[in-house]
Amino acid sequence: IRFRKVLVRFLEKPRKERFLCREYILLFDGLWFKFNGKHWTLYITAVRSARSNIAVFLDPILLEGRESAAHWKQIIDDLPLSLKNRVKACVSDGFRGSQGLAKENKWILQRCHFHLIAQLQIRRGRRKNLKDKHIREEIYQTVRKLLIARKRIKILKEQLQKLISRFDCPRKLRSIVCEFLRDLDDFRSYAKYPQLNLPVANNTVESMNRLIRKQCSCLMTPESLKLWATAFIRMRSNIRGNGNNFPP
Repeated sequence: IRFRKVLVRFLEKPRKERFLCREYILLFDGLWFKFNGKHWTLYITAVRSARSNIAVFLDPILLEGRESAAHWKQIIDDLPLSLKNRVKACVSDGFRGSQGLAKENKWILQRCHFHLIAQLQIRRGRRKNLKDKHIREEIYQTVRKLLIARKRIKILKEQLQKLISRFDCPRKLRSIVCEFLRDLDDFRSYAKYPQLNLPVANNTVESMNRLIRKQCSCLMTPESLKLWATAFIRMRSNIRGNGNNFPP
């Protein structure tokens, strides 16, 4: 109880963040929890200058319910104007509504490569004795090449379209690749806008999410989660990212 009081006093002190750079990139992701059978989402946001790999985390927002575009709109609308007016791009895992939010705020959207690759890895079938193992592997490798290609982009797209048109292409894999091809420009924003030094993965926020999950897994109430997560982020609010390096 005594330590909790100290923590509350620590959080009552206003943060003195100054956003002076001309161009920022917004990184955001949601982390879900469950208390008494109800879903809660901890909305994590960070900003990074286009000229730096240091991400500065803002205080998290905890809202009841699953992650939604409506809640993200509310959070983005409440950003300090000194920051919001300088945001030029955002990095997202592609939750439903992310394109609309980027368009509404006139931001460039960079879709996270890591989440796409993770989806494909699950269905890659590399260690299983599957009849369609070869087409799964070929699709996986072609998507990886297309994500980072500087040339032959049209040829790689045509190869992918032929692969997913085959009768033996797994249905779920076809669905993932169709969405990827439809939103290809969002996955390749880093190449179209090199001056922004866009990260191709949301690993910085994902790393913070894992730390919060580990530290707060034993908490029993939404109030305690909000308290501890905010304190944890403030004590390590600056994290160095990996620039626009590609996920291995």
